Amino acid sequence: MNRKRILLVTINSDDYFPVQLALYYLKSYLQKTSISNLSSVGIDIFTYDEKLDVIVKRILDKQPEIIGFSCYVWNIEKILEAAHLLKDRDHSLKIILGGPEVSPWSRSKELLEQEKSIDIIVRGEGEETFAELTESLFYQKIELSAIKGISYRTESSICINPARPLMDELDRIPSPYLEGLIDIKKEGTVPIETMRGCAYRCHYCYYHKDFKGLRYFSLDRVESEFKFILEKEPYEVYIMDPTFNADYRRAKEILRIFIRHSKGSKLHVELRAESLDKEMVELLYEANTGFIEIGIQSVNTKALKLVNRTLVKKMFKKNISLLNKKKIFYQIQLIDGLPGHSYADIKKSLDWLYSLHPSQVRIMKLMVLHGTYLRQNAKTLGIKFDSMPPYFVYKTETMTYKDLKRITKLRQAMKILYDRGLLRLSMYVLKKKLKINFSDIFEGWIKWKINNELSEEMIANDMPRFVRYLCNRYKNPYIYKKHIYPVLRNDLANFYSMRELERRAAVNN
Repeated sequence: MNRKRILLVTINSDDYFPVQLALYYLKSYLQKTSISNLSSVGIDIFTYDEKLDVIVKRILDKQPEIIGFSCYVWNIEKILEAAHLLKDRDHSLKIILGGPEVSPWSRSKELLEQEKSIDIIVRGEGEETFAELTESLFYQKIELSAIKGISYRTESSICINPARPLMDELDRIPSPYLEGLIDIKKEGTVPIETMRGCAYRCHYCYYHKDFKGLRYFSLDRVESEFKFILEKEPYEVYIMDPTFNADYRRAKEILRIFIRHSKGSKLHVELRAESLDKEMVELLYEANTGFIEIGIQSVNTKALKLVNRTLVKKMFKKNISLLNKKKIFYQIQLIDGLPGHSYADIKKSLDWLYSLHPSQVRIMKLMVLHGTYLRQNAKTLGIKFDSMPPYFVYKTETMTYKDLKRITKLRQAMKILYDRGLLRLSMYVLKKKLKINFSDIFEGWIKWKINNELSEEMIANDMPRFVRYLCNRYKNPYIYKKHIYPVLRNDLANFYSMRELERRAAVNN
């Protein structure tokens, strides 16, 4: 019997995560089924800047009979374009979509009605569904109408089958790493899941709709994967769990496993700062944690309540200080267009966060995703957003279009003055001596209107002039020479040292 060909495809927004674990889970589970000896399962990863005709040609050259696309908010438009061209050139192809962007049943119905090139959409957790679907399409062992978790088109209608119950034991999915499916590169980032699900029900997020409860891979499985991965000495391991320390005892045990097997690889996790303690911070330090993502979204209690979030400021502050003492790098994330969130709230959030001497603060753009509470209640909440992906908010009852544009400029100022180090220490002296807020310094930079096309080195050369401008603006020019210039000189020296290290690294690579 001829081998059947399946090609699993996604398009990355960049090349930071070259390993798309979701596709490898599908492949490892397919190889476990009865059709494993009859099917050739390929995986192809593209980046968004690759030309569409190149993507289509590379896919067709592999002569697949089934193409499965993994869809996210950042790649859905290009995937739909590719699907249209693929179907035009080979009408016999079966094109299947899956992933968070297409999982809400309403979105799947909409896409099947609008996009005739799409045959079937897998909703939610895909391993079991895709395996059954493959048997149905290749061997007609199962009727499409009997497969839970899919939406599909017949000649006369769009069919939305019932949702598939979540897999009870995640260890039933063979490990793509232990099965030898993934080539681990030393310079790369290697993703791993230790759990699925989220303990929180944030109204802007769809993840918890697919995974309603917390389910875990066994610690034995986690240790086996870590041992295998870390033996290859990759640069970084990224634990993809949405809240790594949702179960803090388990999180500590996983860190101990990582420490036991690591040969110097860095660790990247997402966690809730309020759930840290001294022991976990020490373990994160021992694990060589190089990047922690901490989403607080806002310090405005009204805005947080509207999106079903909480923030315990006292505990947050205490635990951030623990991270600072160990010099572990972390990024605190805010979201701009939340309901009940104003431009003034963004400034207050920044003023409080920078008082904690953070590693980095980011203001993320709110995306009103399909299937979320915010999208379903956008009209009531006064949220206006783009109809096309990535569905960015452009106006709310408390945030104007102009306000959101001002936040874009704040992002630029934060990156230049704090993240790149040009005023990282000087900001604190300016705040104290001029009796101003951190957000005033960022806005001062925006108002100063320096040419944004200048290189960082040229901006650095102009930094003393900007600081004098601030001192004059707040009617205290005499503090510059005695109080600010010595600190500014250190900031600039650190900046030039960092630039030289980056230059050398680029040359070596």
